Amino acid sequence: MINNDQNSFEQLISKIASTNTLKDGDYLDDEDFLICGKCHTRKQCEVNFLEKLSKKPCLCKCAQAERNAEQRQREQEIFEQRVYNLRREGITDQLYLQSTFANDDWRDEKISRLCRKYVDQWESMRQGNHGILFYGSVGTGKTFLAACIANAVIDKGISAKVTSFPRILNELQNSTGIDRQRIIDSLNRYELLVIDDLGAERDTGYSIEQMYNVVDTRYRSGKPLIVTTNLSSEDLSTAPLQYKRIYDRINEMCVIPLKMAGESRRAQQANANREAARQILAVAGSTEVS
Repeated sequence: MINNDQNSFEQLISKIASTNTLKDGDYLDDEDFLICGKCHTRKQCEVNFLEKLSKKPCLCKCAQAERNAEQRQREQEIFEQRVYNLRREGITDQLYLQSTFANDDWRDEKISRLCRKYVDQWESMRQGNHGILFYGSVGTGKTFLAACIANAVIDKGISAKVTSFPRILNELQNSTGIDRQRIIDSLNRYELLVIDDLGAERDTGYSIEQMYNVVDTRYRSGKPLIVTTNLSSEDLSTAPLQYKRIYDRINEMCVIPLKMAGESRRAQQANANREAARQILAVAGSTEVS
């Protein structure tokens, strides 16, 4: 770090010193200060050192503007690298990576707008520990919008993780003791945690206990949680006793319940794919495809 700072300082001094030479269009003003021929501002400044006035090199307006632009470019490159690293670490599934607001079909405009507003008001959502519960039948876009929010939050340079309850449980089952707790704790490094497919996990005592540990640890972290589930609101409110403390904790954290309705996008896409295949075969073949 010291070497980098020293190099940057030396580069700046070299740049300033280079302005102290006459270039095309540069000239001296009435007080013999060097003036930039481009922006017509001084390349020399008067400095009082030990009660003695002297002329020292300084940046004219156009050189200062160039330096500021270079600094902004460096900052932008650093930010873009941070966003790249956050996305690579937090979103590993290709399906989640493709889930962005740019690909939203706005089937439910109200919910789409609310999801975007959640990102716009992220700081308030974070401070209040306000999460979202997406619920509804299969293929209605719950996972897509949850991942859209995570990707948009990462675009702001904020850490987010998208995973699923079955995946978490698989990782926990393949670990023991301290490692298991480290996996759970690692989820709370992220400012936003999205957990997909609540209710798709195995119905065992071990799974239920680990699910509660994940949710409760997140609750105690004071950071927002977004959950998606195919369960209905009735399923969540009338859950068996062994699940009730998990669902109660989720309802306490995910204070924005969003019901996703409508025909399954997966079914629509499957129908479209079948129709496209039939058209291709009908054109390529000599007989009609039924």
